[in-house]
Amino acid sequence: MKEVGIVGLGDMGSGMAKNILKNGFSLTGYDLSEARMTELKEAGGTPAGNCREVAQNSDTIFVMVLNGNQVKQVVLGEGGLLEAAKPGTTIIISATIKPAEIRELVAPVSEKGINLLDTPVSGGRPGAQNGALTVMASGKTEVLEDNHAVLDAISKVIFHVGEEIGQGQTVKASLQAMIGTVFSAIFESMVLGAKAGVKGETLHKVFSASGINCGLYENC
Repeated sequence: MKEVGIVGLGDMGSGMAKNILKNGFSLTGYDLSEARMTELKEAGGTPAGNCREVAQNSDTIFVMVLNGNQVKQVVLGEGGLLEAAKPGTTIIISATIKPAEIRELVAPVSEKGINLLDTPVSGGRPGAQNGALTVMASGKTEVLEDNHAVLDAISKVIFHVGEEIGQGQTVKASLQAMIGTVFSAIFESMVLGAKAGVKGETLHKVFSASGINCGLYENC
């Protein structure tokens, strides 16, 4: 069974860590928050002193941080994953970043003999905590298959959206664009009715019983 690592133990990463451990994997993790590191230890994981130490102890490493700059620092920076990752290790970028940003990792990672998967996720904190994320993975088929069991631990469904790194982030951006459009339409419709004097509760009940009712609407 693979030794797993994770960098980033916030709302998303902490849930992913919990489910990786729940599925029987050993896990080494790192976060800037001491409280989150304590939670990892209490859950059965091994806290690391830095990203380099995570790489030393892992075959597969998740990166779940806030933005592209943080991803690049974790992977390429001083004390980063590439300083200690063994050839054949897989780095899985689950953070949502720009397609161009993750493509910048391809050459330096490949030069070290490291595998890379581009796997942004959808499902938010509830999905992460319940091991029910939707994974939009891009990368080589054989690398994805080699890490399928690890990804299964955090997800309800895994889509292989392409062989090219960056396609996962493109699919996530497309999804976010659609979600934003739906939210805007819901809010504008509610405001239209409310300004005309209809109670918000009435609008909600009618909309809920119509064809537009969906998970997004229920979460508004």
